[in-house]
Amino acid sequence: MEITTVAQVEETLLKIHDLQKFIDSAEAKRDQSINFLRMRIEDAKSACDNETAYAREEIEALKTPLEDYFKQNPPTGKRKSLKFACGSFGYNKASTKFFFGGHELNADNGDLLIFAKKNRPEFVKTKECVDWAKLKNALDFDDENVFFTDTGELFTGVKAQKTFFVKSA
Repeated sequence: MEITTVAQVEETLLKIHDLQKFIDSAEAKRDQSINFLRMRIEDAKSACDNETAYAREEIEALKTPLEDYFKQNPPTGKRKSLKFACGSFGYNKASTKFFFGGHELNADNGDLLIFAKKNRPEFVKTKECVDWAKLKNALDFDDENVFFTDTGELFTGVKAQKTFFVKSA
C-alpha cells in the first residue's frame, strides 16, 4: 500500500489508533483474568495453609524428642544421621543456619559483606558488566558508523539500526 496524500496518512493513523484500542482492550481483559486467577491461587494457598497448619505444628513438636534422642545416641563413624526402618533423622550441613550479629545470614547480608571484604576477600564475588544505559547515552550514529559523542571515536564493529515508531493520538 502506497501512501501519497495527507488523507491517506490520516486514514492510516486512524486505523493504527483503532487497532491499538483493540489491543489495549484485549490486554485489559487478559489482565483482569490474570488478577482473578491470582486471587483464586492465593485463596487456594491460604486454604491449604489453614488445613495443614495443625500437621506442620505437630511435626515440629515431634522433632524435639527425636533431637533429644539423637543427642543421647549420636551416630558413629562418618554417619551424620540415625537410620531406622521407617526413616532417618540427624543434622545436615546444607540446611544449617548461620547467624552473624544476631541476624540469620544470607547472601545479601550487608554486615557479612563488610566483614568478608575486610577479612576474607576470597569469599567476595565481583561481577563485571557493561553499564548499558550509560554506554548508549555516550553513543551516536549516522547511516554507516557508531561513534562516541564526546570524542568522535568510531565504535568499530558495532552497527546501529533505527527503529521506526508510530504514535497515534
